[in-house]
Amino acid sequence: TELVDLDNIIQTLNTLEGDVEVYKMVGHILVKKKKEEVLKELEERKEILSIKREKSRKQLEILEKQLRELENKLREMLSKYGITVG
Repeated sequence: TELVDLDNIIQTLNTLEGDVEVYKMVGHILVKKKKEEVLKELEERKEILSIKREKSRKQLEILEKQLRELENKLREMLSKYGITVG
């Protein structure tokens, strides 16, 4: 996933010593930037992705709960007519 890739890139950049310049892909060109700038951008991107992942996880939990509730209601309604579902 992108989070794993970001972690690997951040780890690799952290192994570089001193005030080195690195290249970052911007569109179809490489742009020279300071390592610290790139690390900051990567950490921010990682934070945004982590927040989005957690939000998606919570939304999924809510949807699963709603689905279970609807299944139960449907089973109850069907049982009124003598229909049973697995």
